[in-house]
Amino acid sequence: MVLSVALLGSCGVGVPASAQETPTPPSTQQTTTTPAASVPVKTLPAIDRAALRAEADAQTDKSRPYRFGKAIATDYSPDRDGTWEQLPSGAWLWRLRLRSQNAVSMNLGFKRFRLPAEAQLYVYGPDTEVVHGPYRSDDATNGQLWTPIVPGNEAVVELKVPPRTRSDVSVRIEKVSRGFRSLATASKQARSKARACNIDVACPQADPWQDQVRSVGLYSVDGVDLCTGSLINNTSEDGSLYFLTAEHCLQGSEEAAASMVFYWNYQHPTCRPPGGEESGEVTFANKSAQTSSGALLRMSYGNVETENQIAGKPDITLVEIDEPIPPSYGLFLNGWDRRDVAPSEAVSIHHPSTHGKRITFERDSTSITGFNNPSNDTHIRVDWDEGTTERGSSGSPLFNSAQQTVGVLSGGESGCEIRDWYGRLHNTWNGGGTPDTQLRPWLDPIDTEPETVEGRALADDTIPPAPVNLSVEDVTSTSVRLQWTAPGDDGMDGTADRYLLRYRTSAPERPVDAPIETQDDFEVATQVSSVPSPAPAGTIQSATVDVSEDSSYYFALVAVDEVLNASPLAAVDRDVTPVNDLQVTAPAPNPARDQTRLRVVTEERRRVQVRLYDALGRRVSLLLDDEIDPYRGTTVPIDVSSLSSGMYFARIRVADGRTQTRKISVVR
Repeated sequence: MVLSVALLGSCGVGVPASAQETPTPPSTQQTTTTPAASVPVKTLPAIDRAALRAEADAQTDKSRPYRFGKAIATDYSPDRDGTWEQLPSGAWLWRLRLRSQNAVSMNLGFKRFRLPAEAQLYVYGPDTEVVHGPYRSDDATNGQLWTPIVPGNEAVVELKVPPRTRSDVSVRIEKVSRGFRSLATASKQARSKARACNIDVACPQADPWQDQVRSVGLYSVDGVDLCTGSLINNTSEDGSLYFLTAEHCLQGSEEAAASMVFYWNYQHPTCRPPGGEESGEVTFANKSAQTSSGALLRMSYGNVETENQIAGKPDITLVEIDEPIPPSYGLFLNGWDRRDVAPSEAVSIHHPSTHGKRITFERDSTSITGFNNPSNDTHIRVDWDEGTTERGSSGSPLFNSAQQTVGVLSGGESGCEIRDWYGRLHNTWNGGGTPDTQLRPWLDPIDTEPETVEGRALADDTIPPAPVNLSVEDVTSTSVRLQWTAPGDDGMDGTADRYLLRYRTSAPERPVDAPIETQDDFEVATQVSSVPSPAPAGTIQSATVDVSEDSSYYFALVAVDEVLNASPLAAVDRDVTPVNDLQVTAPAPNPARDQTRLRVVTEERRRVQVRLYDALGRRVSLLLDDEIDPYRGTTVPIDVSSLSSGMYFARIRVADGRTQTRKISVVR
């Protein structure tokens, strides 16, 4: 699944779990829910960060994943732990807090992840600055779901399910990983450093390689280990999300592949001069800004799974990411070269020690050899001229001068001006002779047998049209029902992938119109968490939204296709103001010189009169005498430009006899 904070392609609007301005947990949209501080806490054992770092750092071999966390087995579920409460709409809300002293981050592994239709799960920090979700039942991969990290020592799990479906929830938190190295935005006191000879991908040397930079991602496995990998193209040019990495990172495990969490576009925004102290410092950027979760193991060809060593096979694995990636991430599918030749020059792009992306250059010829063994031909040996690689770089791609992938990093030496060994695509093309040990059936699904393939940008798609005829169908004092006609995935054909429904509000104390008219308005609007999945084009659909009395709501809806292109906005052309009695706002501005105004709302369609009187009770003017629609603010303009200074009174009278009065001060 695609996560937390991303921008959708052409429309430019944010999409949660699908990515990113921060999604809004349902509990924060309610005024009646239990305060977060009162939600039950499960306290996990504290971790010794220094001891765990020392233990991990003692493993200096680069042919191992880079460890950042310590996982603990758990068995938490909504039927035994946390707290349930019912919302005014009848929906149910479950929450649980998890805490581990000294942890710098938390990430969760769910098993038996089955939710009712339209149920949504969120994971976030107590300050809600980092929120992951919403997750739905189909976001699980092989029955499990791993989340990106939440910075800090506490994580909140929140689940909202529709009315009468609470008994259909089957979710278990099976593992909690507690970070002993920071993976979130680093603090200025962070000690972790990459070697100063690393080269940022923002440096001029990397300018010709920006497409390849966009292909590379950092990923976690089982919530505790980190490696690098890259997206790769195939002969059908269909945008399949194939991701190439090292066998020793996953060890041929389908479970490990399902646990993968990918972090995209994590890199320093400027070039820090190589060799300087600043170049070795932490990349101060947010790793969890663009993420994906879950992958399917497609092939694996290496010796680590069976012999616990790399030598003898190329050490290559291919997975397929299990959910669409937003086009706005701007990712790239690398080309490849499977010929039996050693590159005359080489480049690698990687994440050293979990840091932002770096680039490394070899200006001279490489050589074909075995891994630390010249007697076979499974690997390409590179003697780097500029830059280096480190633990965490495992699985990163090796490019030839044509900018095509020829190998994957297995391991090498430590330091600067080092040697590394990359498993060869040539040897993995036919691999062990079966589809689960070969690259050929995956990278050449149409059997054209090319030796090279060019790279390409991640697939675009036709933008879906806006949902048709978005309207308000029913309003009560606690809910609003919206209705629309479903658009398609491509034009008015097919079925869109999901909806984004958002609202803006105004209140009596700040009676200003807040319609959603632009993409910028939509970006800052509050997301509605429970929205139905799209139906086939032309189907009438609806959604019921919980609301609070006496606030005015303005709604807009966007449809999203399977590659997360967003439609234009469909906005309701009116406010919705739930009340259970006559509501009249205070005049604004007040005092007034020329013009002021107030707003009137009723809970039923009624004739309303608004008259203006002076301080002696003499009628000055009739401002309104008409029937007004229920649950909709009617603005009453008041022209005071010809009135003398003094106090005036606007008297509002409903046909059923209810009245209210508002004072207006006129100044000259």
